[in-house]
Amino acid sequence: MTVYRKIHRLTALAIFLLTGIIYLMTMAPTLSFWDCGEFIAASHTMSVPHPPGAPFFLLLGRFFSLLPLGSDIGFRVNLISVISSALTVMLLYLIIVKLVRIMRGKEQDKRDYLIAITSGAVGAFTYAFSHSFWFNAVEAEVYAISMFFTAIVVWLIFAWREHSDSATGDRYLLLIFYSIGLAIGVHLLNVLALPAVFLVIFYRKYPADNALRVLAAWVVSALLILPIYPGIVQKLPALAADYGLWTVGFIFLLLVGVYIWSVRRRHHISALATSALLLVMIGYFSYAIILIRSGLNPPLDENNPETFTKLVAYLNREQYGVTGLWSSFWPRNAPLWDYQINYMYIRYFLQNFMDLPRYYALPLLLGLFGAAHHFSKDWKHASVVLNLFLLTGLAIVAYVNQNDPQPRERDYSYVGSFFAFAIWIGIGTQAVLEWVSDLLREKRSHLNGLAVTGVLLLLLLPVNMMARNYHTHSRAGNYVAWDYAWNMLNSMEPNAIVFTNGDNDTFPLWYLQYVEHVREDVRVVNLSLLNTGWYIRQLRDEEPRVPLSMDDRFIDRYIDSHDMEALRWRYLPGPSPVNLRTASGDSIQFTVKPTMRLPVDDGIKGNNFLQIKDLMILDILHTNHWQKPVYFAVTVSRHNQVGMGDAGLLRMDGLVFKVVQEKLRHETDIDVDVLTHNLLEVYPDHFRNLDNPSVYLNDDIIRMMQNYRSAYLQLAMAHMYSDRNEEGLEVLRRMEEYLPEERLPTYNMELSLQIGQMYSEMGDKAELERRLELFLERDCSQNDLLLAAQYYIEFLDNPERAAAILRRLPASPQIMTAIGEAWLGSEKPDSAAYYYREALKLTPEDPMAYGGLITALEMAGRDSQAIVELENWLLLNPNDSAARRKLDQLRQQ
Repeated sequence: MTVYRKIHRLTALAIFLLTGIIYLMTMAPTLSFWDCGEFIAASHTMSVPHPPGAPFFLLLGRFFSLLPLGSDIGFRVNLISVISSALTVMLLYLIIVKLVRIMRGKEQDKRDYLIAITSGAVGAFTYAFSHSFWFNAVEAEVYAISMFFTAIVVWLIFAWREHSDSATGDRYLLLIFYSIGLAIGVHLLNVLALPAVFLVIFYRKYPADNALRVLAAWVVSALLILPIYPGIVQKLPALAADYGLWTVGFIFLLLVGVYIWSVRRRHHISALATSALLLVMIGYFSYAIILIRSGLNPPLDENNPETFTKLVAYLNREQYGVTGLWSSFWPRNAPLWDYQINYMYIRYFLQNFMDLPRYYALPLLLGLFGAAHHFSKDWKHASVVLNLFLLTGLAIVAYVNQNDPQPRERDYSYVGSFFAFAIWIGIGTQAVLEWVSDLLREKRSHLNGLAVTGVLLLLLLPVNMMARNYHTHSRAGNYVAWDYAWNMLNSMEPNAIVFTNGDNDTFPLWYLQYVEHVREDVRVVNLSLLNTGWYIRQLRDEEPRVPLSMDDRFIDRYIDSHDMEALRWRYLPGPSPVNLRTASGDSIQFTVKPTMRLPVDDGIKGNNFLQIKDLMILDILHTNHWQKPVYFAVTVSRHNQVGMGDAGLLRMDGLVFKVVQEKLRHETDIDVDVLTHNLLEVYPDHFRNLDNPSVYLNDDIIRMMQNYRSAYLQLAMAHMYSDRNEEGLEVLRRMEEYLPEERLPTYNMELSLQIGQMYSEMGDKAELERRLELFLERDCSQNDLLLAAQYYIEFLDNPERAAAILRRLPASPQIMTAIGEAWLGSEKPDSAAYYYREALKLTPEDPMAYGGLITALEMAGRDSQAIVELENWLLLNPNDSAARRKLDQLRQQ
C-alpha cells in the first residue's frame, strides 16, 4: 500500500471521527419532540411503535439503552443516529472517490490522489453539515440509520464493480441484499436504492449502445423493486394471514431448494437471484419481533399486531388511510406542482444547498456543475446518480402525495436525494481542481495551487455551512421536551385521565412514564388513536384503566366496522345538547357540534357526523362519573373538546384544562391556589436552559412555550381583577424571569404591549414604557406607530411622546389629526391647532380636523377665530346643524 493510499484511508477515518465528534457535541441530551420519545420508549421496553414499525431499530435501541453511558436513556439511544450519520458521511467520501477514479482512472501520482481525496472530502463534509441531514443526526429517529443503509448499499455496488470479475465479487451483491432486508426493519426508503444497484450491474455486464436499451434498463431496474416491495414486504405477511405461517416457510424452503439446484447445475444468475431474495427475507424477519412483542402486551402496543392479519394492517399503515399515487396528477387540495413538487421538495432542496445569504448558492452551483461534468465524462454512472436522486426525491413526493397542510416539515424524507446531489458536489470539486491543475501544470508549484484551491473550496462550502448551521442545529442543553412532559404530568391530581392531541404532547409523556417511571398513575389518552378499536380496548383493559362502557361486540360492530349501520351511530343532525350528571346528581348541559362532513346519502339525511374519538370522550365522561379527574392538554383545540370549552367546563390548571362540575362564569376563571402551586412551585425546577442564549430553541419550541405564558397571564389577570396588584406583579415578574421575552418572543408585539398594559394597570408604568420603546425599535408600520401613540396617550398620559412618534409618519390628514389630538390631550392647544390646520390643508372638508380645530381654539381662548372658522365651514356645509348650534353658542358667549 502506497503512502497515498494510507492517506486516503486515514482521511476516511478522520471524516468519520470529525463528523462524529461534531454530531456528539450537538446531540440532544435526552428525548426531542415528534417521534423521538416514542422510539426511545419503544426501544427501551421492546414495545411496538407506530406503523409500519422499525424492529431492527428497536433492537439497536434496546442494546444502546443498556450501555453504561450517562444516566439518560434518551442520550444513549440518540447515539445510534450520531454513529450511523458519521458512517454515512465517511461512506459518501468513499463513493465520491470511487466515481472520480472511474472517470479519471486509478491514481498514479500526488496530483491524482490530491484531486480524489479533496473531491471526496468537500462533497462528504458539505452533506454532513447540510440542514436536513444534520437535523436527523442528533436525535433518536430512524432516518439517520436508514440513510446509513442507503450509503452502504451504494458503496457496496461500486465496490462490486471493482471486483465484479473476481471470484469474490458476488459477495458484495449478497451483502447489498442482506443490508436491504435489515434496512426494511428501519424504514422502507432504502428499497429505492435498488434501481441504482441494477443500473450499475447493467452498465458493467451489458452494452449500453443505444438509447432504447438504456431506457429498457431503467424500466426493468424500477420493476425489479416489486419482488421486494410489495412482494416480500407486504405479500408474505398477507399469505401468512390468509393461509397460515406454513406458506412463508414453504416459500422460504422453495427458494432454498432452487438455490441448491442452481448451484449444482451451475446456473449462476438463478443462484444469485434466489440467494439475494433469501437474504432479504432473513433480514426482513426482524419483523418477527413485532409479532412476538405485541403478543406479550408491552407498555406500547400500537395497532396490537399480534396476528398476521393485524400485522398486514400494521405494515399497510391502514390507520392513517391510503392516498392514491395518481391523485397527485389532477387538481385537489394539494396540486402536484405548486404544493407537492415546489413546496414539499424544491423548497427543501434549495434550503439545503442554495440559501443565498448564508451559502451564496455555492453548493447548488458546484453540484449542478458537477452533474454536467459527470454526464460529459461518464454518462452511465452519472445516470446512476440521477436515478438515485430522482427516486429518493421527486418519486417520493409523487408516491406519498401529502395533504396540504402538513403538521411538520418533511425534509427528512428526502435526505437520500440530497445525498445523491452531494455526490455531484464532490464531482464538481474534481472538475474545478482539474481545471486549476491544467492551468498550473507548467509551473513547479502546481500542487500547491491545487492544495490552496482545495482548502478554499473546503472553507467556502462545508466549513462555512458548519459555522452558519452549528448553533441552529445544536441540541446541546435542550431539555424542553423532557421538562414540558414532566410539568404536564405533574399538573394533574392522582390517577388522572388526560386527553392529548398529537405527537408532541403524547410521546414525551410516554417516555417519562415508561422509561423514567414518572407519574405512571396518569393515563394518557391520545385523541388521534382514540378513533381506533384496538386502542379503545387497550384503554379499557390495561392499567391504569379508563372507564368505558363498550364491550368487544360493540367495538367490533360500530368502531372497527365501516358499514352504514356503524356510520348511523355517528350521525349528528346538528348541534345537540348533552347532559352530564355531576357527582351530586345535578345535571350540567353542553352542546356538541358535528366534527365531520361526509358525502353520505343512503337513508341518512344530511352529512354531519361525529368522529369516533368525540363519542369516546363523551362515553369516558359518562362512565367515569367523576371517579377519576379528567383533563385536556392545552394543546387540544376547541374543535376537539366536544363543546366543553365553549360551555365553560374546562378550567386552566397550567398545561392542562381540568373538566369541572360547575360552569365557569368566564374562561379566565381559575383556581388560584392550584395554578399558583403549578406555576410558582412545580414548574420552575423544570425550565432548564430556557434563559440560556447558548441553547438554541427553534420556532416550534418557542410557539409551544407560549402555553406556559398563557397560564401565567391567566393567574396575573385573576389577581388584577381581585385588586391584588402586588401578587399580580409578582406573577408577571416571575414569568419574565422564567420565560424571558428576549429568548421566547411572543411573535405578536401587540401581546407584548398588552402584557405591558397589565403591568401599568397594576402600578408598574415603567415596564409598559420599556416595552413600548422596544416595540418602537422595530421596523414599525403605520399601524404600529399609531398603536404605540395610543398607548402613550391612554395609559401613560404622555401625549408629547405620542406626538413625537406620530411625526415619524408621512404627512396625511389622519396623521396630522392624530398628532393634533395628542397635543390637545397634553393641553397645548396652540400646537394642536397647528396640526389640525395642516390636516385641513390636505383635506379641507375633514369634519374631524375641523372639530378638533374649533376645540383647540376654544381652549386657547380664541373664540373669535373659532367663529370665523365655523362660518367658513357652514358656507361649505350649510346643512351641518351641529356646527350651526356651536356657532350660535360661541356668538352668545
